[in-house]
Amino acid sequence: MLRGGRQQFLQAIARCAEGGKVAVVWYGRDCDGGKYEHSVAIVDADKKEVEAHIEHTYEWADGPRAYYIERPSVARGLMYSSRDLALEAFEDGHSHVIYD
Repeated sequence: MLRGGRQQFLQAIARCAEGGKVAVVWYGRDCDGGKYEHSVAIVDADKKEVEAHIEHTYEWADGPRAYYIERPSVARGLMYSSRDLALEAFEDGHSHVIYD
């Protein structure tokens, strides 16, 4: 749930709805901190649908994840991205610590 509680969650859905859809923008790492990922899901702008998507994503998460709700027109400009932070650290000569 978004910081600030249920009312702000519902306001974010209402504010960001376009054509009956909202975007849920995700970011986070896998369980060992080696992979950083940024992704977008477009879902129905319905409280139950958004909650179900969020619960499903958290259920299958392989490490810490966070999200925010955005307008689909804005989120379409965001690209999926992924970085292998462990490999970057090894290649940069500091395999004992990961920076993002």
